This record gives sequence, C-alpha cells and structure tokens, in this order.
Amino acid sequence: MTNMGDTEMLIQGSTSAIKAEIWCFPERHGITLDTSAFLEGPFSSRGKTLTTRFPFAPSKLREHDAWKATILEPVLWSPRMPALYELGGLSGIASTIGLRDVRIKGDSFYWEDRRWVARAAAIPQFDQLPQEELPHDQGMTTILPPPPSALLAKADAIGSPMIIDATHVKREHLAEQISRLSAHVSVTMILLPDDCDANHRDAAHSHVLLGALQKVPGQAADWARFIAVPETLLSTGWKPDRRLPVVATRECDIEDRSPAELRAKCDRFQADLDHGADYAGLWLLPKASL
Repeated sequence: MTNMGDTEMLIQGSTSAIKAEIWCFPERHGITLDTSAFLEGPFSSRGKTLTTRFPFAPSKLREHDAWKATILEPVLWSPRMPALYELGGLSGIASTIGLRDVRIKGDSFYWEDRRWVARAAAIPQFDQLPQEELPHDQGMTTILPPPPSALLAKADAIGSPMIIDATHVKREHLAEQISRLSAHVSVTMILLPDDCDANHRDAAHSHVLLGALQKVPGQAADWARFIAVPETLLSTGWKPDRRLPVVATRECDIEDRSPAELRAKCDRFQADLDHGADYAGLWLLPKASL
C-alpha cells in the first residue's frame, strides 16, 4: 500500500466546532478520484470511536481543480484525543489527516479556544527520542529539528505535539520541508529563518503557526505570526514593533531530564522573567542552540 500521509494530498480548510472542510488534490499525484471516495473517522489510538463516512465532491479552490469533503461536528486532534480521519474508496492509497485548532488571538496562543502557554524543551536529535513512545507529559511540548515522516506519523497517531526548529534547513530545501512538516497535525508550530520570503511562507498548510527567531533588536519579520526571543534580549527591555505572541527562550542544561524536571525548570524560568506570565511561550533550549 502506498502511504501518501506525508504529502499535500489532504489539506485542512475552514474549521469550526460545527464543520470542517477537507480538500483533496489527487491530480498532483496522478490519481483519479470519483464520487466513491470518502473520508472516514474519527479514529483514535486512545480508544474506540463512533465513526462516520463523509463523501468527496468535485469543487474548485482558488481556481484549482479539487475535491472537498465536509465533516460535520468534527473531532479535533489533541494530546488527549489524537483523532484522525482516513481517506477511503481508493484501492491501494492511504492518507490520513487530523484537524488542528491552535490559533492566535492578540499576543497569545489558544488551543481549542483556551489560552495555551506553550511550554517546551528541545531535543537536539530525533534519534534521542524514546523508541516506544513520544510522551506529552507535564504540559511540555517537544522542540526538534525536522524529523523523518515516519516519526511524525507516529506523533500524529499517539497525540504528541511538536514544535519544529527549521532554522538550519538549507534554503533550497526549505519550501519542501515546510510543506512536508505542516501536513502533519502533530506539528503545531514551525520556527523558520528570519529571511524567509513569500514562497516559503506560502508552502505551509493553513492551521500551522509559523514563527521567527528574534536574536537582535529590530522589527519582527512581517510574515511571522509569533517570535521566539532569548532572555538576554528581553532583559534589555526590548519590545516587538507590533502585537504578536512572544516566546521567551532560555539556554540551559536540559539533557537527561524527566518531563517533571523540565516543567520545574520552565516554571522557574517564568518566575525569573519580569512579567513572566505575559509571555505566550517558555522554551528551554540546549546551550549554543538556535
């Protein structure tokens, strides 16, 4: 069976608690869709769910031929319920999609309409992740370089949200990586180089948050929906030139720490900052990273 899960075959469109639109672009892969195609779900590794089939119908999206399925009362993906919908009706083709609901309101992140302070810790290499599970514990999210699609698919299935540091991806590969990464529901945010252009930004699927690293004083990149700022810059009193979520970062010893220890370090970091409760995120990074 061909696994199409790491492509742009299925893309999340307009989403609310009432309905969600899922778009399919089969011609990009030389596949023919007809009215027998459908989405089925939700399926979750957390237990049995009551599933429904949602048919696809031909449509147009920005003048491109496409097929659209409308999911009524969608089940949104989260660590406690990693719900996925599967493409059906096509022999030999498999593709899944989960529905993100991570948004920005003012200068804060929101997950399912509740303010979310993105506490996270970096893992420098994906091969350092546990082989049997990707724990989302103590409210901590994993930051890591772009991992292989198999690991992302696993994170999708078990409900492990990730923040991807793509600041060191070669420029000629950046758009391809952004598209690949943002197709996975577990990727909630992607941190990009601050010199990205419109082609890179537009490669991302909707509903994934793109941010920039702000190491020195100056204007935030105009495309960035959030910025990550080291505590050394924040300590100077620097403020962003517009209202957007600001993530505070600290370099420290985070190797071989349990989730509980990392959470304690994160809480200490927040307490050390002036107005620490105002930041949209608190990220722990290994020394000399980013």
